[in-house]
Amino acid sequence: LALSMLTRCTARGLPSARGLAAVAERRRAAEFLQLFDGDAPDGGGSSTYTYILADGGAAVIIDPVLEQVDRDLAALSASGLTLTLAVNTHCHADHITGTGELKRRLPGLRSAIARAAGAKADVLLEAGEEIGFGQRRLRVLETPGHTDGC
Repeated sequence: LALSMLTRCTARGLPSARGLAAVAERRRAAEFLQLFDGDAPDGGGSSTYTYILADGGAAVIIDPVLEQVDRDLAALSASGLTLTLAVNTHCHADHITGTGELKRRLPGLRSAIARAAGAKADVLLEAGEEIGFGQRRLRVLETPGHTDGC
C-alpha cells in the first residue's frame, strides 16, 4: 500500500516540533512533515520515517512509531493541527505502530490500513480509494512485496 499525493504540497523539511511553530501561521499551503525514528535515547531505533500531512488544520499521520508518539503530538500541537486519521502503509515488522497510543490519547481518531494486511483498523483500505484531509486527497496504491503477508 502506498499513498500518492494528488495535489501539490509544500515540503518544509522541519525535523523538530520547535521548528513547527512558524508553520502554523502558513495555513494556505498544505504541510508536509517528515519525521525520523532514530537510535535511542531519542528513538526506538527502527529507522522509520513518519509523515504528517495537513491542509486547513486537518492532518493525517502515516506510519507512526510507538516510541515517537510524544514527538508527533508535540509537532501537531505546535502547528495547531487536528489529527483525524492514522494510516499504516503495511504491517510493520521493524517497529510497533504508534496508532493505538495515538487513539488512546486522541478520542475520535480513526485508524486505517490496507484490507489485504489482515490487521484491525477503523478503515480498511482498497487500491484506488482516496483519503481526504482539508482540501487535499491521497490515493491508495497497492504495492505488494514490501513485507511478506502484508
